[in-house]
Amino acid sequence: MIIFIHGEDTYRTQQRVTQLKEAFIKKYSHSGLNVVTLDGEDLTLSDFRNKCFSAGLLEKKRLIIIKNVVSQSSDKELLQGVLELIESKKFPKDNILIFWEGSLNEEKPKKGEASLKGALLKTLAKERAERFELLSIDELKKWTLKEIKERRGKIESGALEELVSKVGQDLWQMNNEIEKLVNYCSGRQIARQDVVAFVQSKFDENIFHLTDALGQRQKKQALKLIHDQLASGAEPLLLLSKFIWQFRNLIQIKEMIRQGRTSAEITKELKLHPFVVQKTVPQANRFSEEELKEIYSGLLEIDFKLKNSDTAPALLFDLLVMKVCD
Repeated sequence: MIIFIHGEDTYRTQQRVTQLKEAFIKKYSHSGLNVVTLDGEDLTLSDFRNKCFSAGLLEKKRLIIIKNVVSQSSDKELLQGVLELIESKKFPKDNILIFWEGSLNEEKPKKGEASLKGALLKTLAKERAERFELLSIDELKKWTLKEIKERRGKIESGALEELVSKVGQDLWQMNNEIEKLVNYCSGRQIARQDVVAFVQSKFDENIFHLTDALGQRQKKQALKLIHDQLASGAEPLLLLSKFIWQFRNLIQIKEMIRQGRTSAEITKELKLHPFVVQKTVPQANRFSEEELKEIYSGLLEIDFKLKNSDTAPALLFDLLVMKVCD
């Protein structure tokens, strides 16, 4: 049997692989000796074949977990060998192979490697495949609530909203935050102020506040927000990179709004968190396309001057704000 577990939601893919592994050990291999995990990044074809063709110790059944061979390996011989084995099914019938992959789109493979990986993915998709995409906001709320209840915790609806908006779809962080909040509240209901006090936002909300101020031409407020950031020790280039990221989003989202695309479509195509899209869509409506491009150009100019001149960072930001708001 071949099982293909994959998807961007690496937390749930790991949960699923662990679930399958525990079920196998409980049913077939109490000692766990017949469970093998292979790391695709360092795997060789000979090692792959040896593990796949070996018979089980004491018990017949054997579980082989192959992790990230498609996404991490650049060994063409290995990829070809894996493809041939899956297509031929010429391995002991008592052996179960789990191919476990996370996100597959982070890097573009080399040309020959790309065609092999593409063929391998198509072949794996024909097997027993389970895909774990990032949860939608509604799914995320249900998942978070379920996890809290399983740990005998309770949470107010407002606190749940705050928690989801701060953490987003990163279930690794969400798992840690839930554990922290449930332990801290120790039986009482988690309140919104608990989330505000103890959960670090995944998103820099100052950037959204600053963009709001610029969109509403609130020069005084925009200047204050920038000066507060710099006074608190924010690195000018890091602050600028957040500006550039948000205005790049604004330009792309503005164009997609013009095309009549929905927020859900924008979220999926740009691979942004729904919270970011929710904040950015109304902001995009406050600027014309020409204004956005002009501001973006101004940000790139600040980037050049920060790296190549002695001009005070605060002055560069101030000049841009005054240009936008006046």
